[in-house]
Amino acid sequence: MDDFFEKFRSLHAEMELLLDDFFRIRHPFALSAEKRWRPCVDIYETEDDVVLIAELAGVSREDISVSASEVELYLSGTRREPATHSKKYYHSMEIRTGPFEKLTRLPRRVDPDRIAITLENGLLKIRLPKVKRPKEVIVEIE
Repeated sequence: MDDFFEKFRSLHAEMELLLDDFFRIRHPFALSAEKRWRPCVDIYETEDDVVLIAELAGVSREDISVSASEVELYLSGTRREPATHSKKYYHSMEIRTGPFEKLTRLPRRVDPDRIAITLENGLLKIRLPKVKRPKEVIVEIE
């Protein structure tokens, strides 16, 4: 049964990417200033942690916000267009700027109070410690 859900999650992720690519390629200028884009995210597990890596090239740490619960992580912020004093004549415009957001359902319960976050070379790495299963206690009936 776990294999079925893993295949379903994989299909869901592929469909999300396909739709993102379709709308970006066909309608690159249809995004209004209010439209938020979603950064690409990898999620994996180690023995102790769930790790999420978001691709945020060109986004400064001051423009990133992260909040989490035991089951979800919400990432938001803004990628600002680099300031320039000369006119630009674009031939291609694929790098999205403006506000972004990503809500991710985590594969395991995590401890949101012990999150560790680093930003290096445009990759935001979020380490979320897994919640250990509570110790089972057998209680005798009086």
